[in-house]
Amino acid sequence: MKRILFILILLNFKVFSQGFNKVDNQVQNYKFIRSAEQLAQKIDLDFNSDIEKIRAIYTWITLNIKYYNPKTNAFLLKEPQTIVYFDEDDLKRRLKLIDDKIVRETFLSKKGVCNNIALVFNKVCNLLDIENELIKGFVKSSAEEINIVPKLKNHIWNSVKINNHWIYIDATYGISYDSNLLKSKSNYTYFNISKDKLRLTHYPSKSKWVKLMGQAPLNFFSKLPVFSDNFFNYNSVLISPKNGIINSANKKVTIILKNLNPDTLITYKYEGSFTSKKPVVIYKNLNTSIIINKPKKGKFLTLYFNNTSVLTYNVI
Repeated sequence: MKRILFILILLNFKVFSQGFNKVDNQVQNYKFIRSAEQLAQKIDLDFNSDIEKIRAIYTWITLNIKYYNPKTNAFLLKEPQTIVYFDEDDLKRRLKLIDDKIVRETFLSKKGVCNNIALVFNKVCNLLDIENELIKGFVKSSAEEINIVPKLKNHIWNSVKINNHWIYIDATYGISYDSNLLKSKSNYTYFNISKDKLRLTHYPSKSKWVKLMGQAPLNFFSKLPVFSDNFFNYNSVLISPKNGIINSANKKVTIILKNLNPDTLITYKYEGSFTSKKPVVIYKNLNTSIIINKPKKGKFLTLYFNNTSVLTYNVI
């Protein structure tokens, strides 16, 4: 029965996905939105289903809010602060006031870090009576972080319950720009991203979400190579090596992927190099073996598909 229900849910999402172009196009015409209440009211008027409404929230955020951190220009949660409170209800009230202030400031400035963006998504969902939760945890943004078990949470994203099924959304990762880095555009890779993909880039701090996402232990996650958004566009699966650390003592490294289209242009480049190289590529059944000779010690090795980065290892 559970299997049938899951299949029905997937079919339902496919039907809705066909109408997302209409949602996306309509949201592009939302001008002069200045508050979460105004955005929620507009979305509630234009769309009927919850999946359309959360798509509209995602599209508006990724088109209108710029990721910006004046301190480090990196993913960052809000800094710890001291809050004086009388009881648990008072603490919840004070935390809500703080979060609401962040949301108001984000709508006015149209910029912020992951905390701002996730809180905006959360607030608009709440106004639309859509069940959702914030998920705090860890992400890897650099090969320098490979094999380092994180101790401090550095990211926050969202989950929404649709038809009694949790789906995962990261609007921060959905903010993209054109080739001139001027005009915002939406990257929908992290809208309703599958657990199989999300596990490669995100790790929740709460055991509830670790269990729901089917995550391996945190130390396993820390050892993974760095996956870029582009990797997921190819619907390929990394078979090996799943350890992001490559030993330069080995004469060659062989990266094996499953279900990669043979027409894909495969190249690689080391950190600091201006030119990319073509590896030896062997296709056998559904597997693609990518062979790189004499890995360079002390360099980050990045694999490219059709001239876009997909996977990065740290060579030691």
